[in-house]
Amino acid sequence: MASDLKNNAGNCIGAGEINEKNLGLKELGVFENTEPLFIHKVTVYKREMKLCIPFETSFGRFDSLVRLYPEITFRRADGSVICGIGECSPLSAPWYDYECHKSVETALGYIISSLDEAAAKNTPVTDVCSFIKLYKWVVGHNMARAGVEGAYWDALAKMRGVSVSELWGCVKKTVEAGTSVGLEPTIDALMKKIETAVERMKAARIKVKIKPGKDIEYVAAIRARYPRIRLQVDANAAYDLFNPEHIGLLKRLDEFDLMMIEQPGPNDDIYDHARTLAGLKTPICMDESILSAAHARQAIELWKQYSDVSKLIINIKPPRVGGYLEAIKIARLCSINKVSAWCGGMHESAMGKTANVHFSAREEIDLPGDHVSQAPYFVENIADSPEYHEGTLKVPTGAGWGLTNLKIGASSPAAAAKEVDPVEFYNQAVEKTPAYKKFIETACGGLPSVKSPEDFKKLPFMDKPSYINAYAITERCSGGALDRAHFIAHSSGTSGKHVYWPCSRETEIGYWKRTFEELDRNYKISSTPTLVVLGLLMGGNLSGALFAYVLRAIGIETGTITLITPGREEKECMEAIAEFSKYYRQTILFSYGPTAKNILERLATEGVDIKKYNIKLRLIGEGYSESFRDRVNELLGYPYGFLTSISSGYGATDFRSVGKETPLCIAIKRLLHENGLLKKILGYETMPTICQYSPSDIFIEEVDGELVMTRPGIIPLIRYRSNDAGFVMDYDKMMALVKENGLDPFKLMSERGYDPAGADKKPFVIVSGRKDGLTFMGSKLSVGVIKAVIERVPYLNDRLSGEFQMSRYETENGDPRLALALVPKAGAEDIDLTKAAELIADKLGEIQGGIYAKVLASDRSAAVPAVKLVRREEIMTPVSFKIRWIA
Repeated sequence: MASDLKNNAGNCIGAGEINEKNLGLKELGVFENTEPLFIHKVTVYKREMKLCIPFETSFGRFDSLVRLYPEITFRRADGSVICGIGECSPLSAPWYDYECHKSVETALGYIISSLDEAAAKNTPVTDVCSFIKLYKWVVGHNMARAGVEGAYWDALAKMRGVSVSELWGCVKKTVEAGTSVGLEPTIDALMKKIETAVERMKAARIKVKIKPGKDIEYVAAIRARYPRIRLQVDANAAYDLFNPEHIGLLKRLDEFDLMMIEQPGPNDDIYDHARTLAGLKTPICMDESILSAAHARQAIELWKQYSDVSKLIINIKPPRVGGYLEAIKIARLCSINKVSAWCGGMHESAMGKTANVHFSAREEIDLPGDHVSQAPYFVENIADSPEYHEGTLKVPTGAGWGLTNLKIGASSPAAAAKEVDPVEFYNQAVEKTPAYKKFIETACGGLPSVKSPEDFKKLPFMDKPSYINAYAITERCSGGALDRAHFIAHSSGTSGKHVYWPCSRETEIGYWKRTFEELDRNYKISSTPTLVVLGLLMGGNLSGALFAYVLRAIGIETGTITLITPGREEKECMEAIAEFSKYYRQTILFSYGPTAKNILERLATEGVDIKKYNIKLRLIGEGYSESFRDRVNELLGYPYGFLTSISSGYGATDFRSVGKETPLCIAIKRLLHENGLLKKILGYETMPTICQYSPSDIFIEEVDGELVMTRPGIIPLIRYRSNDAGFVMDYDKMMALVKENGLDPFKLMSERGYDPAGADKKPFVIVSGRKDGLTFMGSKLSVGVIKAVIERVPYLNDRLSGEFQMSRYETENGDPRLALALVPKAGAEDIDLTKAAELIADKLGEIQGGIYAKVLASDRSAAVPAVKLVRREEIMTPVSFKIRWIA
């Protein structure tokens, strides 16, 4: 009621004495950080959030809203990092003001470009003013600015282990919470909502939306039923201040003892509100018209001139005014001048609501805000809302915003909630995928009930023979149709025939951004002029087609790279590097391990000074050893142990990209190699592929030493046998394992050119090679072991390309023998095959050990392989370039 408002007692302090320009952090009681922070990474998450109940105001009706969440990772001087996240809460169209989610996205792009520039220059920020200064050049676009500033406050508060409200000098432990009721088609419909708000929710005050024709009778009905509740109305600029009929309606509202009439006139006006409505008894609340502290000061001055500041109230919405610092300035100006203030809402998700609660804990905020709704705003929110009880909300005390069950952002403690749920996925697949339903019914004699992980582990495995080749492609698609596919890729054809795999738009739509982040993290492409040479098989092959799209998209969207696509032919890749690398500060070659090494060696042999081109390799396909890195570093002129020369990944056409070889993975591999601890820590003689993967993309099991995949897609895969040997390990276990063996990968990263602040905390997948290696005399010989043999023996490494085919045969007496078909290196010295066979046997005995070493010692002739030289084409698969490593 009006009597709850502040009286205009005493003289107001004039704007000439105190204004927004001389309200610094100290005067505002806001924490002033002095520790330098460096921007490391900026990410924006976008969510379309469906409203549980459509909401109508005088400017429109909407049933869903887009919310944008800028997340900023800051690096401290000691290398540690802290993430903060904010919310941008625009409407779907420019109804409320000129902003909408599309304009906010555009503005965020400009702001982030400034933050990226600061990151590239290693520019430190300290207090909030130094942070805002980075993007101060962006005019307007307050909602984008507010979301970015929110990320700063969240990170700073987390860094100090306190709540945001503590940084803001807030004193309240709870805040009064009101609710807002939208326009309803009838008075009866409105009264049902009012009854809920008053009697069930016990809201601290009720706000009702009005417009001409839905005002006097509606408000009268509420007052007749509830004469003593705190009631206010919000017009959202629905009234014409020069229309006598509209002015008459506003004057009639004086009959109902309202707390305020909010924003009756145009949202770009302050003057006419003060002058025209001076005769009303009911205070006028300015909302849309106040976009800054300067606007608030001007409103105060006008009300002093035409009316009385006791008749002015200001609704402070941090997103509307450009952020929390500006909102705090407005609150202080209101308090100094005896003007009541409250915090309004913008249909924020739980994050924005929580931020508003923190702001409302400032002592200047003396009226209830729009903090609670009768039903959940959104069908699915991104976090839990603050605790509400009969008109009050508890101010969160946790670090940062103090959110619980946050479901968005890298800093989310509930990020695991987004992991692939194999039980849920199975039940969806048997319902929607015809082939999988038949497959399960045949294998299990019916559809088993799967309600737990234990039930899931009893399901049969699928593989190419029993599932992919046994059912038509349309039957294997979710929904039984191919029409969701935007692209159909094929496998390399190792078996002599392509297997086709449809890909969905949803799968690939954001892949270019993830690849950009990978390349920027590994090779700093955003600040380094970069030539990218795509040396992969093109056509329908997934890797070539996917990376062609991804890299072109990066070039188009960011302008950070120049792409050339010679394809898999070595000669054309060599020409591209020799012709164009000289114009760039670095070159990234996408290729296959042996092919890339051949390209570099041939260029060096032909007299091209590749050491001056700063070449990096992004490898596809089989893994590589650290001896391979040593050889590449030598070729390219990098120092021993240089980390940034090569990166790779793990995946297959069947189940797509699984994991990335992050800088942390590379550092771990390097430490294992240089300290001779590979076998002790991971149990391998030869270096496996080590990658980090996202559980939100794929569920991986280890079954009898084999990686088994469950992954959503147009063709759902459930317990799909990869035929790859390996295991998975969570982040904490891997870090504990290396630490207890005296290894510090973060220190190594710092020493060799990587920023440890960018390390992911995702789980690891370790892949030792194809599971179907050869069994020879009771000893399992993997492709990786033979690769290691060639790499570690200088005589072999200097003369062989590293490509080969291994096979097992029997003598006339039925005795098993090992055979190796070896591809010689172009231009290398002649090779003595007898010497090569003996060297291979000796190094294989050393690496493999076990039964093979015993046979080599007791019956050498039976263990030494038969070797021959072949052209690469002789051991390639029939329909593609790939090496058939096992005959």
